[in-house]
Amino acid sequence: MAARLDGEAYAHRAVELHDQGYNCAQSVLLAYAPAAGINEADAAKLMQSFGGGMGGLGETCGALSGGLAALGLLSRPVTPGDQGAKEESYRIAKAMGLKFKEEASGLHCPELKPSDPEARRWACSSYIALAARLVAEAVE
Repeated sequence: MAARLDGEAYAHRAVELHDQGYNCAQSVLLAYAPAAGINEADAAKLMQSFGGGMGGLGETCGALSGGLAALGLLSRPVTPGDQGAKEESYRIAKAMGLKFKEEASGLHCPELKPSDPEARRWACSSYIALAARLVAEAVE
């Protein structure tokens, strides 16, 4: 990616999309869809099953899943057999995931979400913004 991405602008857009009713994963990928060269309808469909920690299973936070999907689309392609590029891709994704885990104090929905619905909405918005900012940092 040649131009530097404005992580705060993407974070703001991702939270707006969540406020419109998209799940956490959709919100982050949709914010990056234009920059990633994917149309919004396909981005929303691609991530619709990742909300609630992978389809409501309470596993990896959807915001991080959407962020990793955006990171993949914004990164240079890794061709089969290019082990060095594959390892570099994993290194960047892992660093992003570990930073998310550190700043959010976890990776899984049950450990991240408060039980109160209003507090949950605020918490999810903060994780969405965090994931969106981390994508911008990771592609710099």
